[in-house]
Amino acid sequence: YVYMLLNYGEENKKAVRHQIKSMLDGLLVLESIMEGLRVTIGAGDPVNAAGQIRQSLKTSRWRVEQRLISGAGTVIDCEFRETADLTESRLFYEFNTSMTKALESLEEDQVRQVLQTLKKGLMERETITGHEILQMSKEVCNLYLFCMKNQKINLDNESGFVERYNAGADDCDSVDSLFRFLSLEIGNSFSGAAKRKKQEDNRPIRTAKKYMKEHYMEPITLEDVSAMAGFNPSYFSSLFKKETGSSFLEYLSGVRMDEAKRLLRETGIPVAAVCEQVGYSDVKYFTKAFIKYTGLKPNEYRKLYS
Repeated sequence: YVYMLLNYGEENKKAVRHQIKSMLDGLLVLESIMEGLRVTIGAGDPVNAAGQIRQSLKTSRWRVEQRLISGAGTVIDCEFRETADLTESRLFYEFNTSMTKALESLEEDQVRQVLQTLKKGLMERETITGHEILQMSKEVCNLYLFCMKNQKINLDNESGFVERYNAGADDCDSVDSLFRFLSLEIGNSFSGAAKRKKQEDNRPIRTAKKYMKEHYMEPITLEDVSAMAGFNPSYFSSLFKKETGSSFLEYLSGVRMDEAKRLLRETGIPVAAVCEQVGYSDVKYFTKAFIKYTGLKPNEYRKLYS
């Protein structure tokens, strides 16, 4: 941002407006020479006392931010109006809820989709201003950091994240470019953090699977394995399903059935003994489970594959 303070009389107002437009035309010529340069001039409200200059500066900055909606490359002197705190709105509440769920899922595509939904919701508000959109995007970054910290997920360069975003956001010249930048910054930060978190969460699952394969002949329970993995049963059950595609009981049954198939193929021990060795105490229940898993009774499987 470059700020210019002009001191002129009321009788020169039109001439000053014309000179500002001429200055803009000259600067716009530079856009074709200087890659990435986009020029917008926001005219502050005229004031009559030095003590009012701060208010004029505020309206000037507000109008520059209005370029996100009206477009860059112009002199913006539309009517200034005080802006609403959208963080208290229903829109932000719904975004907060959806964004938190998306971050908890560790799925980057879901995070990007929630950001696009927020953008759509903002643009559907008839009285939305560029300032409100810019401030909302900065609140999104604060929410992102809060959610990640709440989940105890470490980010690379967390300390400078908001500062980097704020600097880059101030250079965006449209709502589309602002949300592309927002999605890129959060996506780049989230991608590496989510990958590390998944690896951390996968380690207990790998340990649990190894434990189940080594102790399938014992009366294993979800509570036993989740405690061994260091999670509460509810979270472990959800995580296990997400990572393996099977519930805890489905996976354990699969381990036991695979071992039962091996014993039936490679040994001649009675079905009752196979039942006991793979962790079942009831032959009828074992047989029913085996038929469901293979489509055959244990003796039929043995005749066919031994």
